[in-house]
Amino acid sequence: MKKFGMVQGIAYYIGSDIQTAEHAHHALELVFALDKPFNLTTKEKTFKNVYGIIVKPNIAHRFIGRKSDYLFIFLEPELLQARQILDHFPMSSPGVRELPPIDGPPGEREIFNFNFLKSTLGIPVNTTPAKKIDDPRLEKITAFITDNLGAGKIKSGELAARIHLSESRFLHLFKEKLNLPVRKYILWLRLQKALMFISRGADFTESTHKAGFSDSAHFSRTFFKMFGVTPSSLFKR
Repeated sequence: MKKFGMVQGIAYYIGSDIQTAEHAHHALELVFALDKPFNLTTKEKTFKNVYGIIVKPNIAHRFIGRKSDYLFIFLEPELLQARQILDHFPMSSPGVRELPPIDGPPGEREIFNFNFLKSTLGIPVNTTPAKKIDDPRLEKITAFITDNLGAGKIKSGELAARIHLSESRFLHLFKEKLNLPVRKYILWLRLQKALMFISRGADFTESTHKAGFSDSAHFSRTFFKMFGVTPSSLFKR
């Protein structure tokens, strides 16, 4: 079984026999075994033979699956739903926590309307997507970045000028509020945009160009760094 779907702020992937290199990304990640258990390692701990797990954003980890199907769900940490999940499951070091197993794969609609997470986690997850950054200046900047990903290089100095801050102050504020440097955040958004095009049937070259990557190789390197596998290994027909 191999399935992939994505809407604004949430994505899922179902695949089998997955083993990744160590990687880290900006999303809140939830993984569920659909048959056999898996292992997940961080720099501090190894979780063995688990059927469900949650990984906080920006935590370096490695996934070791078996010849079995697994469901991966990725949520933008700025989503209200991601914050609700993190509030309900407080995690100290290493930023990973086991979850109960599920009975089987949910439908795509159940994932995208959050009903699956609501019923699986047993918490009142809001079923209406809502994205909120706790600073109106940065909401303005992230919206600008999103709208201009395909328009060429986005410079931090120009972003800072849009909200009347020095570049150094802007860079500090951005990382403080979003827990990610602005350069990496832009790459993260470019990656999402490329994946959105791929999920709609566009080829890699067209998708990466529209998302603002210099070429397909740049996209592949970014994907591997953030997900620990090559995009071709996941999306090959």
